Amino acid sequence: MQSMAGVAGFAYLINAAAGLFSGWATDAGIRSGRSASVIYKGTQALNHVASIAAMITGMLVDATGSFTSAFALAALVNVLGLVGWMWILPRVALLRWDLVGAIHEVH
Repeated sequence: MQSMAGVAGFAYLINAAAGLFSGWATDAGIRSGRSASVIYKGTQALNHVASIAAMITGMLVDATGSFTSAFALAALVNVLGLVGWMWILPRVALLRWDLVGAIHEVH
């Protein structure tokens, strides 16, 4: 019973730390001038993705009896993310901030 209480207590501690960090990050994003709507919607989307990932992991482990398929799926998602990132951002270049400011002053 004591080990179960320790595991549950640690889970609550992780949740509390995650809540504190996400609140801090949300506030910092809004204070920096970003849209509050975008920040809140992004946080909600991240929470939904995490919930779905946990559910899929549980179903895979339950169906196969091991974490191998869950790790394989995580690896596949990472590879697809890398391919997607390379496709979305094919070139990294220095941003000329002086030109960006000049363009905004003209308009």
